[in-house]
Amino acid sequence: VGQPVASFFPVIRHRPSDFIVETRDLRTRSGSVKGVSIAVRAGEIVGLAGLVGCGKGDVGRAIFGIAPLAGGQVVL
Repeated sequence: VGQPVASFFPVIRHRPSDFIVETRDLRTRSGSVKGVSIAVRAGEIVGLAGLVGCGKGDVGRAIFGIAPLAGGQVVL
């Protein structure tokens, strides 16, 4: 195309914001969640993916307080 590829992708400067939700070594009583640590900054979009039965839904329930915790922390 006669131009360097870098000229099509400008540098975007951004400063990461503070964490708004963080989990540390999250574990549920049922044992489906074991040692999950996630940190989410303001403006981020986070998705959990996996096969059926892998525990991704249990992680969400644990973060929002629906599933009882056996250990770990959820920090807002």
